[in-house]
Amino acid sequence: MAPTHVLCLGDSFIARLQNFCASHPRYANLNFDPSNFRISFLGVGGATTNSVLPHVSNYFRSLDPASFPDIVFLCLGSNDLSLPSVNPDRLGSSLVSLAQYLCVGYSVKHVIISQIFRRLRTPRTVRRFNSRVFSANQSFQRFIANSCFNPVPVSYWRMSGFSDLPRYLLPDGVHLNTFRGYPKFVLHVRGDVLRASRTGC
Repeated sequence: MAPTHVLCLGDSFIARLQNFCASHPRYANLNFDPSNFRISFLGVGGATTNSVLPHVSNYFRSLDPASFPDIVFLCLGSNDLSLPSVNPDRLGSSLVSLAQYLCVGYSVKHVIISQIFRRLRTPRTVRRFNSRVFSANQSFQRFIANSCFNPVPVSYWRMSGFSDLPRYLLPDGVHLNTFRGYPKFVLHVRGDVLRASRTGC
């Protein structure tokens, strides 16, 4: 049996995750046995739910349909919330729509939508950024619950153990550090991929 193909898709958090795994052999392939899981990455710095779409299309065009991902771990939304025009209560709808597009358009069997991280250093473009993050994360759960795919193949990943953010973030106050942040992130992604794989992927 071919290994389960997992695509980690998103913004700079995914691009940095890819770099972290490449530079730390212990975390290569998210520390999965390659005979069981094959991990790919598509991380686009600064990506939003709209701007990532051409990259998604190009990625799938480059693959034979037989090698399309079975599971997509989706980490997007933080850059959307930096835009004043984006309503955080509606961001869940946009991401669930993207998840449905992946499932219907590319036969992805399960999409995991990641919780958005709070920031210690917030953008000047919007007020109360972290309040917007809270509202957006709630909207993910609400729209997934009301999705026609409920309860699968779209699920929400809620992070735990990141409450003490200064321990896990770089001095920029936005991105995860490599000492504590990304090792913990990898553990969470692994756990959710394993849970999704048990749904029949």
